[in-house]
Amino acid sequence: KITLKGDHENGTAVHIDGNANANSVVDIDAGILDIDTTAGVNINAGSASNFTTASGLLTLEGGSGITLTSTDGSLTLNGTGQTVTINSAALDVNASAGVTIDGTTLSIDSTDTTNLTMTANAASTKTMTISASNSEASNVANMDVDADGAITIDSGLGLSLDAGAASNLTTSAGSLTLDGASGVNIQGNASEIDITTSSTLDINAGAVTIDSDNTIQITSTNALSLTDGTATLQLGGTGATTLSGSTTVDIDSTGNMALNSSAGTINIANDNVDQTVNIATGGSRNLNIGINDGTDVTTLNVKGNTTHTGTITVGQDDTGYDVKLFGATSGASMLWDQSDNKLVVTGTSGQTALHV
Repeated sequence: KITLKGDHENGTAVHIDGNANANSVVDIDAGILDIDTTAGVNINAGSASNFTTASGLLTLEGGSGITLTSTDGSLTLNGTGQTVTINSAALDVNASAGVTIDGTTLSIDSTDTTNLTMTANAASTKTMTISASNSEASNVANMDVDADGAITIDSGLGLSLDAGAASNLTTSAGSLTLDGASGVNIQGNASEIDITTSSTLDINAGAVTIDSDNTIQITSTNALSLTDGTATLQLGGTGATTLSGSTTVDIDSTGNMALNSSAGTINIANDNVDQTVNIATGGSRNLNIGINDGTDVTTLNVKGNTTHTGTITVGQDDTGYDVKLFGATSGASMLWDQSDNKLVVTGTSGQTALHV
C-alpha cells in the first residue's frame, strides 16, 4: 500500500505533473480506482476524451443532478445497436433551434394529461406538421388517431380535411352534427350526393331552396306529402309543371281552390285519351260556369252530343236571356226573344213562321 498525502489546507496539496510534452501520459492502472473528495472533482482535457467500460454499466450520478454541456458542436448520446432509456419524474428538452428525433419507430407514451404544443413568437405564419408517408411505391403510410373518450379539434381559423379516396365520418352511437355559423356547404362536384336513412329525413329551415340544372326527382314507395302549413304552396317555373300518377292524383283543399292561367289556355282532358271526365258528380253542388256582367263575357262552346238529366233553366224570374235553336236547313231557327217575351219560329225561307 502506498499513501500520497498532502497536508496543505488551502490550495494544491498533492500535484502529479506529467505535462512535460503533449505526448506525455499519466497512466493509472487498478483493479478498482476509487476517488473520494469532500468537495468537487474537476477533470479537464485539451482534446477529445472518453470514459469507457469494457463491460458493465457506466454510471454518472449526481446528488443534486447531472449537467452535460457542449460548448461547441453537438451533444451526442450514441446508443447505436442498443436502447437508450431516459427515466425521470419530468423530462424537459429545451433548444434555441430545432429538435430532431429520428428512428425506425417512435413511441411517446404517458400515463397522465399530455400535450404537443407549438408557441411561436414570430412575424411570419408558422405551421405544425404531423405527416406520415411511405416512399415504397406499392405501399402507403397510415395515420391512426384513437381515443376511448372525446377527440376535440379547435381552430381559430378554418379547418380542412382533405382525402384522396372515399372517406367517412361515422358515429357508432348518437348523432353526427355539422354546424356552420354562416351555413353548411355539401358539394358532390360532378358526382352524386347520397343521403340515406332507414328512418325519417327531417329538414328544418327558415327557407329551403333546391336548384338544379337538370331534373329534380322525389320518389316515395308510400304516401308523398308536400305540406305548406299556413303559408302558400307554389309550383312555378318557365317550363311545364306536370303532376302524374300511375293510379290516382287527388288534389284536395279545406279552403278555396283556384286554377288560373295568367297568360295561356287552361286545358282539362285534352290529351286524346278516350276516358270519362267527371265534374261535380258527387254531392249537392252548384256548378258555376262563366260570367256576364256587361264587361266580361264567357262563351261556352260544346262540341258533340250533350245529355241533360235534370231541368234546364235560363236566367231567373224577371231576368231572361235569349235562347236560339237552329234547324238543319239554312235560315231555319227557333228563338226565345227575352226582350219581347216571344217565341219566334223562322221557316226555311227566312220568314217568320210563328210568333207565340
